[in-house]
Amino acid sequence: MRAGLGGRYRVERELGRGGMAIVLLAEDVKHRRKVALKVLQPDLALSLGAGRFLQEIAIAAQLAHPHILPLHDSGEADGLLYYVMPYVEGESLRDRLRRERQLSLADALQITRQVADALSYAHSHGVIHRDIKPENILLEAGHAVVSDFGIARAMTAAGGDELSETGIVLGTPAYMSPEQAVGGHDVDGRSDLYSLGCVLYEMLAGEPPFTGATVESVLRQQLTDQPPALTGIRAAVPEAVGAAVRRALAKRPADRFSTAVQFGEALSLPGPSAAPAGRGRVRAAFALGVAAVMAGTVLDRPRSLVHPAASVIAVLPLVPTAGDTSLARLGRDLVVTLSANLEGVGKIRTVDALTVLAQTQQSGPLALEQGAQLAGLLGASSVVHGAIARAGPKIRIDVGLFTTNGGDPIARASVTADPNDLTTVTDSLTSALLREVWRARAPPSPSLAAVTTGSLSALQAFLEGEHAALENRWNDAAQAYARAMRADSTFWLAYWRYAYARWWYLDAVDDAVLTPLHSHRFSLPQRDRLVFESWWTDTFSVALARAREAVDRYPDYWPGWMQYADWLFHVGPVYGHDKAEAQAALERTVALNPAFLPAWEHLLWATVPHDTAAAARALDALVRLGFGRAAIAEFGFDLTRVYRLDLQLSRSGTLDRPLLDSIAGDLVAVAHGRIGGGATLLRSQVELSRRVLRARPRVELATVHERLLADAWAGRGAWDSALVVAEQYARRPAADALEGYRLAVIGAWLGAVAPESAARQRAAPVLAAERPGLSAMWRAELAWLDGLLAVTVRDREALSAARSRVRHADTVTTPLLERSLGAFEEELAGARSRAARTLAALNWESPDLLAPGYNAHPYVIAVSRLAAARWLAAEGNTAEAARLLMWFDAAWALDGYRPARRVLGGLANLERARTAEMQGQTDLARDSYTEFLRRYDMPVPAHQHLVDEARVALARLGGHRMGEKNGLARP
Repeated sequence: MRAGLGGRYRVERELGRGGMAIVLLAEDVKHRRKVALKVLQPDLALSLGAGRFLQEIAIAAQLAHPHILPLHDSGEADGLLYYVMPYVEGESLRDRLRRERQLSLADALQITRQVADALSYAHSHGVIHRDIKPENILLEAGHAVVSDFGIARAMTAAGGDELSETGIVLGTPAYMSPEQAVGGHDVDGRSDLYSLGCVLYEMLAGEPPFTGATVESVLRQQLTDQPPALTGIRAAVPEAVGAAVRRALAKRPADRFSTAVQFGEALSLPGPSAAPAGRGRVRAAFALGVAAVMAGTVLDRPRSLVHPAASVIAVLPLVPTAGDTSLARLGRDLVVTLSANLEGVGKIRTVDALTVLAQTQQSGPLALEQGAQLAGLLGASSVVHGAIARAGPKIRIDVGLFTTNGGDPIARASVTADPNDLTTVTDSLTSALLREVWRARAPPSPSLAAVTTGSLSALQAFLEGEHAALENRWNDAAQAYARAMRADSTFWLAYWRYAYARWWYLDAVDDAVLTPLHSHRFSLPQRDRLVFESWWTDTFSVALARAREAVDRYPDYWPGWMQYADWLFHVGPVYGHDKAEAQAALERTVALNPAFLPAWEHLLWATVPHDTAAAARALDALVRLGFGRAAIAEFGFDLTRVYRLDLQLSRSGTLDRPLLDSIAGDLVAVAHGRIGGGATLLRSQVELSRRVLRARPRVELATVHERLLADAWAGRGAWDSALVVAEQYARRPAADALEGYRLAVIGAWLGAVAPESAARQRAAPVLAAERPGLSAMWRAELAWLDGLLAVTVRDREALSAARSRVRHADTVTTPLLERSLGAFEEELAGARSRAARTLAALNWESPDLLAPGYNAHPYVIAVSRLAAARWLAAEGNTAEAARLLMWFDAAWALDGYRPARRVLGGLANLERARTAEMQGQTDLARDSYTEFLRRYDMPVPAHQHLVDEARVALARLGGHRMGEKNGLARP
């Protein structure tokens, strides 16, 4: 395993083993965190096969829930299948049962309800666990977390009948439902409920409902016997709980609870209320007023603790005395603190404070009618509206809580306090409002210090950061959050906001911040925790699932929408998400925060060139919000002018040459900066880079633009020009010496460059290989390129030799490179169908695409997908081919992947057009042929037939849908 993992995980020791897997403690080298690495037994891995197993594992990786242990990674290493989950330093439920034997009623019910919540979520996503047992229930920071979700499903789907032949039985006899016990494969979620009933029975009784000396004895009892009544074993167990367990353990699935939600609700006895999820720090528990209950009586659920209209509250900035800027600032600070204090009390939910502040940033004070209308649009049922004024050395605040539908008053409160004591002001307002809306006995007394920080200086610095972030001053925001962290080293929300601000400022975040933040992520409000977990992981399926859950649970939370949009935009198409999904999520983000510059910039990228109206709206917003000034301060250059150049080309098919000259001149004149001036459209890039290079710029800028120009020429089909520029680039000391050979080999594989010409480009990297200090990863890619050139000339011996060199490179990316060449070797041997499946399997190993080091190989994934799509389409599997080709819509955040998108995007659209036409999708075929012609407008003679093919196809299908105005004409 150590050899196969290529340095990505450092294996430390064995944690345990069973009939199906060995569990290893390992270190995730990239993130410096402990993980549990589970390796399937070799015989089992052999019978399952990698491709389908990893495909099904990817489904499990989509699950994102507070009570489900996430799947970080999965893959194949030297023929062994493995998957990776977080290492939980707590204990399993089995460990606790060994120590205590029986749990208290409250603890047992809480654990069961949390597991039922996880099962409900998983079942709604079509995933059945099949092995619920105490060993798979981990106890982490007071939470029950279910592990190994979807593993049994993956094994069943991948192994089929072969799995039965290995003698492996999925499930554990003591917790196995009757339908599982007889070997049924088509079990549903009610089987998991039976297993959970067994676990609850054991927590209360001290042993499972059925025990025996042999497996056969236990399974027989599962099929035929009834367990002893819980109430007879333990008198403290209420009859209602005993009845719920009996129903869960019914022999016939139809006699059990239909859903996990029903099971959980049947166990919801009245009693103390736990602090609500997402509160951040734990509040002191408060007693709920409930009626006395006779034993055996089934109770109605208690009514809501607060006035119905107070269920979702939006807190608006308080209106200050005219001209008093310090009071205006305090009125906005209270939006943050009062929202945080009310969130979760009696199941109150508050509209995200940052969204409210973003919506009111430019509007000035809102009258009640306007405020209620805004709050209603944000999903609130009521709104806090009021005024703030000075009263001598103190301040007086008068607020009301009003319905959003009609503005009817629900509660009123007045507070006089020291303006410098924000914590007391917030707590006093919170308590006064709760007294008016609480429907039980005395309301609780929430403490802002418990939710945020007990340090006033930390709170003030944090609020400064919040306001700076809303104004897109990310560096200022990060500095303010850092001051908050220094004032209170346990203020975890400040840690998260600091990381978020550094991220948007394009700066790295130190592990000294990230590691403790990850360890204390459950201290964050749930909306922030979900976004952090999405941001933290390098597994896309987990990242997207966390972000999706954030926007589903908190639809008013614009950072959640931006996180969701960001993943969809940069990586989503790799996994079958249409680019329109990213555009829709970005539109939602700017609707919630109209001043958020990164969202407008992403929206512009997402819409040029196919939706020029949306792109123009995004550019206008960037200009209006001062993005040009911010870009000059951050990068040394006004990016909006490059965006204007691309937009003009998209609209008219022409380039503004004076604007080009001006942009190039400014780029050359800037003595420093963090950006080279890359354009979105290839024609813009060619003209801009040629002007920059003619001006003989500084070496760093020349190096950037030679690379950009080479890629742009190749992307337009001018491979001869591309190779000339790439050869110049490769000779620069700071350049990647592989680039000339890399482009030449890709061109040869595509049939645009003569193989002998590509072979001559190998001299530069061979000479560079003699330099000391070159990475093994660089040498591995050289071997991969040699292999791809061998594929081009159908030289199986040379391909085998190249594959051997890759195999011995021993890098984190070796498995990807080696398997890619292995598939091409299969194709040369005549096994094209198997080769297509091998390459397509890489699509399911989602962690590979985001893993450390894969950024170093620009073309491996792109070539593998393009080849697999061609082969699959040829054998009629157009659906899988189409999904593979969506890769080229992904606007990769990782720099290393961008060249492949620029160079191969046009040809990928040609393949997509062919596939869509085979599927009868005429509109998609026309759009894709049109996009190919727009991109690939200067083909070398060897590729002129491709352009002719596209033009004929368009005529056959009814002509361009996007039209010549989008720049289709050859310049």
